[in-house]
Amino acid sequence: MPPRKPKTPSATEFVVESVPIDDLVPDSHNARRGDVAAIAESLDEFGQHRPVVAQRGTNKIIAGNHLVRTARALGWDTVSVYWVDDSDDKALRRSLADNAAGDRAQWDDVQLAELLAQTGAVPGFSQDDVTKLLDKLSPPADEESPIFPIVARMNEKYDYVIVMASTEIDVLWLKEKFGIRPEQSYKNSNVAPAHVVTVERLQELWSN
Repeated sequence: MPPRKPKTPSATEFVVESVPIDDLVPDSHNARRGDVAAIAESLDEFGQHRPVVAQRGTNKIIAGNHLVRTARALGWDTVSVYWVDDSDDKALRRSLADNAAGDRAQWDDVQLAELLAQTGAVPGFSQDDVTKLLDKLSPPADEESPIFPIVARMNEKYDYVIVMASTEIDVLWLKEKFGIRPEQSYKNSNVAPAHVVTVERLQELWSN
């Protein structure tokens, strides 16, 4: 006999209650460090638009620790809560999964830039963030001629430091700060944006 599938709650079973903030117990082992300032801006503009998840019986917060902390700082008396009958082990797993699932989401930076062009700054995206993203929508500048190719010299030793860009915004910052330019390979006629900056070039940038 095949194992029974877990029952999926229906919309009518998903009950959210208004609960006094002081009745909720923060999770002292919460490993998440949220942006309280951005949460405060969001609560101030939109109010609470997702419930806190808490463990029935212990009143411990499973998801929404920073939301409750921020709401309390703003002087709120109550928040909306969805109660779950989780064991301690399942509550911990739910908390970690909730945060991990959000962390793995990625933005399409170009599409995000188009959306922020309509809205302007929103909680979580400063005007500086918006400006950098909107630069993605600007037409590319005229292509420069390749200059200063890095050429291997006879009997010289090379060492290196690698700077990794984790987002496209980081790439734009690096291009601006390091003056990334098109360069021609010393091995062939291929031209591409430089991915190496010599010490001489770095010294030149710092001296300006």
